[in-house]
Amino acid sequence: MTEIKFKSKFIDKYFRKYLNIENEPITENMIHDIKYIYVSTTHAYCIAFGKETLPEIFEFNDCGDEWWACCMKDTDKFKSYKDFLKIENYENNSTLKFINDPDELYCSDKDMKKFYDNTKTFWAEDSDYDELKYDDNGNTGFICSDDLKFFKNAEVVRLMDCEVDIHSIGFINNMPNLKVLEIGRVTLFDHEGIDKLNRLRRLCIW
Repeated sequence: MTEIKFKSKFIDKYFRKYLNIENEPITENMIHDIKYIYVSTTHAYCIAFGKETLPEIFEFNDCGDEWWACCMKDTDKFKSYKDFLKIENYENNSTLKFINDPDELYCSDKDMKKFYDNTKTFWAEDSDYDELKYDDNGNTGFICSDDLKFFKNAEVVRLMDCEVDIHSIGFINNMPNLKVLEIGRVTLFDHEGIDKLNRLRRLCIW
């Protein structure tokens, strides 16, 4: 079985904790069943993994921030991402915005209980921060978004408040089963993967 070598120390360390392994190689087989990935970088480094399949009716009660969240369902009804998204370009990066008003989506907590019960969340330890070195843009390289491409069977990826380190969604080119993508406070350094955003059950941008 092919060995997986993450560039990111953070993902490597906490995926090993999720698997309860230390030194043995991480292989494709170990990653195969991962359906859910959650990443946050702005205020603290956090990552979560899960193997539970999404229920037919679903809603994440922590989507967005305390002010707002914008979600659109069934983006496959559009021929192109250009029909519902606009790219706002700045000097060194870009962001995504919905062209029209997003959908209002609701779901009871009980529909999500089994899903949440089968996820594990890991927060960076104090010692992790001792190793961080920041560049001029405030990035550390502690998390590499390209590593997410190894989770080929992921159905949900939530970039929850990721102003630091996460600057590409190109990894979704490797995720044919992706159903839900949340892009929270992400500035993009490239446009990789944007053309795949019209194939989702749910897209959230805030």
